[in-house]
Amino acid sequence: MTNLNMDVAMEFTEKLFGYLEGAVVSSLVYLGDALGLYKAMQDAGPLTSHELAAKSGLNERWVREWLRNQGAAGLIEYRGDDRFELTAEQSAVLADEENSVLFSAGGFESMPSMGFTLEPLKESFRTGIGLPYDAQGESGNHAVARMLAPWFRHMLVPMILPALDGVVGRLESGAKVADVGCGAGIAGIATRPPASRMNLINLCACSFSSSAC
Repeated sequence: MTNLNMDVAMEFTEKLFGYLEGAVVSSLVYLGDALGLYKAMQDAGPLTSHELAAKSGLNERWVREWLRNQGAAGLIEYRGDDRFELTAEQSAVLADEENSVLFSAGGFESMPSMGFTLEPLKESFRTGIGLPYDAQGESGNHAVARMLAPWFRHMLVPMILPALDGVVGRLESGAKVADVGCGAGIAGIATRPPASRMNLINLCACSFSSSAC
């Protein structure tokens, strides 16, 4: 411990604890998505913990702690008098899964799978043998599907495919399409070419049990 620069060490400590703080906040984003708290706050204006608990059917004490964490993290807005609000911009990212290309909260559904893959990863570090994609379980696969689905729905179909010369015409007239590495198949389902045959191919069995589409 000789020649230790305490200023540098303290700065590094704060940086490390910042990552831990991020993990805690990420876990509560997962809970906010899974429990429907963000959706309950969408377009609702400033709410108290009692009001949000009533709207979501959850315990007020726990909702209060969740609101305070999210407010401190800057993910929702504190409006004074113990009221918190999800703004339109925050709703687009955290709540509006069907209509917003920016929706990202679904990706946090992977939080549980990240936890239960840590123990098997110890053995991977010892042997050099990695984990199969299925190791992240259904929640991990569902998280990937939900994270990518807005892009498929709002960018791939209305913007990307029409920009590719002749692709939309071939799909409409009838084509055989192979989606290799299709995940939950959301891209193929979003495209929905009635005259075409979509072949969805994926190595991960969990993906096809996803209901994200």
